[in-house]
Amino acid sequence: MAFDTSLVKDKKFVEALKKSPHLSNYLETYIIRGNPIPIYTEKLEGEHKKLKDPNLIYPISETTYIHINPHSNSADGYVEYAIIEPDEPDRALMDNADKLFALHAGTMNPPIELTERFNMIDQYLDKTISVVNGPIDYSKVNIMKLKNLSVYEKDVINLKYHFLRKRAGMGLFDPFLTDPHLEDISVVGAGNMYVIHKMFGALKCPVFLSVEEIDDLIISMSEQFGKTVSHAKPVIDATLPEGSRINIVFGKDVSRKGTNATIRRFASTPLSITQIIPSKALNSTEAAYLWIMMAEGMSVFINGETASGKTTTMMALTAFIPSNWKIVSIEDTPELTLPHSNWISEVTRDTGNQNSSVTMFDLLKAALRQRPNYIFVGEIRGAEANIAFQAMQTGHPVVSTFHAANMTALLQRIVNPPMNYTQDKRRKSKHCIIPSCSHRP
Repeated sequence: MAFDTSLVKDKKFVEALKKSPHLSNYLETYIIRGNPIPIYTEKLEGEHKKLKDPNLIYPISETTYIHINPHSNSADGYVEYAIIEPDEPDRALMDNADKLFALHAGTMNPPIELTERFNMIDQYLDKTISVVNGPIDYSKVNIMKLKNLSVYEKDVINLKYHFLRKRAGMGLFDPFLTDPHLEDISVVGAGNMYVIHKMFGALKCPVFLSVEEIDDLIISMSEQFGKTVSHAKPVIDATLPEGSRINIVFGKDVSRKGTNATIRRFASTPLSITQIIPSKALNSTEAAYLWIMMAEGMSVFINGETASGKTTTMMALTAFIPSNWKIVSIEDTPELTLPHSNWISEVTRDTGNQNSSVTMFDLLKAALRQRPNYIFVGEIRGAEANIAFQAMQTGHPVVSTFHAANMTALLQRIVNPPMNYTQDKRRKSKHCIIPSCSHRP
């Protein structure tokens, strides 16, 4: 029985329900449990952040929706972050699609760029799928004798969504990576997943994963970004194709609850300083002072706790650097996006072999020979600090971030090994330190 849309007053919500059967089925089940009809919004606004108990549904793609659900009755008090997506297709149908794709894959030249790969497979499905009006017993289809795949019209959206997610996306992580409102995505081992939402803070996902499911997911995912995780190499830092940063700790021998992973999201378009000021990370006077310093080639250290906005602030400061200046950026994991055309982006390489690995120390020494107007270092944490400080003393301005809770902690870090930035050296350097950009949620 179809959901009675007359219960919903919002016209756009009704349109979404008619377009997406899985959304209609989800809402029907939600209401039967005695819950109120959620607010539907096509775009989250600042006013939604002020809601005491947000009960919202918003779309993140043509087929996928997010429900911020305060009525999940979670024993630990978490508000729920529920993903509403097309149902899993019939197993036999998915197997047939995989077999047919394998037959054609040899004739394809898959692009490296994620969007192009997605579009290529989407076009392949459009050419391959033959839509029929009646149900099909997919287990009786001999796909090896066919060039096209006959699919019942009601199964098309389910097949396309999950096939694309498997072949051109990041599997289970895909909807999380599609939502622009997420800052962090966490798999903490066997159990539920958790996210940090830009508006609603820490939320719990009803997705429950076993140890085996997590291991399979992480291994498959790591192969896609070219850093295969294993028990021999259980700790990995990498960048996903769409730009997010992932940290993986693999296996129960080093992570007691099972493999864990944390994905840090970054905005595709860096925030400007005028967007950062309303968050109270900086006020307008401080921003103006930084503008003068950056334009004059001063060195800047941005200090703060984990997830406090250090990298975001650092990228915003690049707008204050003259557009015709040369910049060299050095990072362990590429996160910086700079607007300057004369920008060299360098990344460390860890091969496990001292002779072939390229460290932050190596790249900083090389940067001094590249005549940059500015050197950006993703984070200074070790012996490379000495090279950075020497660069400042020889007239090469450096911008970098430090992990430290406050100014006292920062000074303790830089004057002690392995940095050893003595008081005598500090007198010879001209730089500004921002003690804290913002606080963690």
